[in-house]
Amino acid sequence: VPVSPLVYTLAYTNSSPYAAENVVLTDSIPAGTTFVQADPAPTLTSGPLTWNLGTLGGGARGTILVTVTVGAQVTQTLTNIACVSTTTPEEVRENNCDDETTDVLVSDVAIHKLDDPDPVGRDGRQLVYTLVYSNVGLSTAERVVIADTLPPEAIVVEAVPAPDSGPEPLAWNLGALAPGQSGKIVVTVTLGTSAGPGVNNRVVIATDTPESDYGNNEDLEPTLIEIDLAIDKSGDPEWGVPGELLTYTLEYANLGRFDAHSVYITDTFPVGITFAEVVQQPPGWEAFDQNAGPPVTLTWYAPRLAAGASGRIVYTAIAD
Repeated sequence: VPVSPLVYTLAYTNSSPYAAENVVLTDSIPAGTTFVQADPAPTLTSGPLTWNLGTLGGGARGTILVTVTVGAQVTQTLTNIACVSTTTPEEVRENNCDDETTDVLVSDVAIHKLDDPDPVGRDGRQLVYTLVYSNVGLSTAERVVIADTLPPEAIVVEAVPAPDSGPEPLAWNLGALAPGQSGKIVVTVTLGTSAGPGVNNRVVIATDTPESDYGNNEDLEPTLIEIDLAIDKSGDPEWGVPGELLTYTLEYANLGRFDAHSVYITDTFPVGITFAEVVQQPPGWEAFDQNAGPPVTLTWYAPRLAAGASGRIVYTAIAD
């Protein structure tokens, strides 16, 4: 566990019946650890820890205890390599080094956000976000904080549990989160009519404790805005003769609870009709494409059609 002591035991032996001269033992402690003490004390502490053991009689053995501390930011597996050497010729050298790996227990906080309903609009403007958080790591995560950045069009109705600060962003101070511990936060908002065509909600979880994976610390939840556009076309007269002037009326409306953005009206009528002119066109609409055909296609564009808004476009054509 980070910021904790770790003790290595170095057990050495001369398995030969003959004495080994000028025996030296070295211990390369892992990066991210700090040497504290050793029993017996090393001859050198710069570079690898070094013990000049002198002559080691046949069958002699011994033990060295090395204590280190693990740095607070260490998240990877630690590897310690110890080696022993002698100036005396050896029959077997393959056993002169040994490595020991140590897993470091770290936290891993994660967050996931859900929205309901999606799309939102037809049944109202209320939207419920559920923030599901957990510690999927092997160590306690300290001073865990969740920050939820709501869409600018959102107005908070309720949050359970209540945030510690907000609303930009809403923040919860969760304190310590044990391994395997999880929970959820439910935030209910209403959206202004100007929201659309979609809104995004970003949530982030953080801890002061080092983590094994930072890729699951945030989530972005998009929500589509549902609108309800309607149009009705009528002609006068209903039956025409060649050369007669025909008048067409397009009545449109936004029946939804949210503004509609980038609205297009396209009207295609059959062969035998020649477009004459636009008689009535509400402010905010642009007739940007009038295709002479055949078939004749008229297109109007408005950057925004407010919730509940309606209007009409009137144009004339001549029957061929």
